[in-house]
Amino acid sequence: MLGTAATGTNRPLILISVDGGEGQRITIDKAANLYTFAENLQYGEHSIRVIKLSEAIYNPLMVSYIRVMSNGSQEAALLVPPALPKRRIEFIGDSITCGFGVLSSSSSDPFTTAQEDGMQTYAALTTAAFKADAHYICASGKGVVKDINGNTDQPFSKIFLSTSYQESIPWNFSTWQADVVVINAGTNDCSAKVTNDEFTAGAIDFLKLVRKEYPKAEIIWCYGMMNTNMKPAITDAVDQFNSTDGHAHYLFFNNVQGNEVGACGHPNALGHKNRAPLLIDKIAEITGWSKNL
Repeated sequence: MLGTAATGTNRPLILISVDGGEGQRITIDKAANLYTFAENLQYGEHSIRVIKLSEAIYNPLMVSYIRVMSNGSQEAALLVPPALPKRRIEFIGDSITCGFGVLSSSSSDPFTTAQEDGMQTYAALTTAAFKADAHYICASGKGVVKDINGNTDQPFSKIFLSTSYQESIPWNFSTWQADVVVINAGTNDCSAKVTNDEFTAGAIDFLKLVRKEYPKAEIIWCYGMMNTNMKPAITDAVDQFNSTDGHAHYLFFNNVQGNEVGACGHPNALGHKNRAPLLIDKIAEITGWSKNL
């Protein structure tokens, strides 16, 4: 049973994959309903992966329960899930990390969840390259100091500490510790005309917060896919933070252009694909992890 609080046209999208197959995109179009994920499977063990493709800011989604049934005399039951990968990466970002417009091929396209797919982003491609376990903390329009509309009520520092975007339930960081934290932020602060000095101060505070919760993680701040104005402020923040830390890094992504551009000027799937190798190489360099390409 899946339940959603979304209204209007921007419904949640999920991907259902059975036994490692390509998967099927499904739009959740009712407030609460039963969805069949797989049927007519041969008796035996099977793996079913359910991934939410669209971001929670527009359409929170809740799984109420999962039912496993058998048509024959054999018993059907949920088995113990496979162990999660040991490598852990956390991605913190805005609409770029969400996959806003990733399925579009025109900058004039409006935002719809039908054009969003978090599994075709630089973040998801990086996760796959290292066969890592990943957390994605991302919301369109948000910033380090101000959001795209100039508001200061929900910066990344607040979202980072919460279990849910909709509810301020504190996240328990002791349950999951990242080896690498990737921050992709500054695009919306730039749109909100945050000054370099304001941003540098806010970015240093955010880096300190991330370090407090992840004391052993390598931190990479990447930026530049949609604008570059905050580059000096970000590099200044990383440099100042590194004067006492030594485990923060800056990675520049050049602007997407031409056939790399999707809805509302965001990077499409090609734009993400072309930049993911830069981050993959950077992580491999600083961690010594092998790449599974």
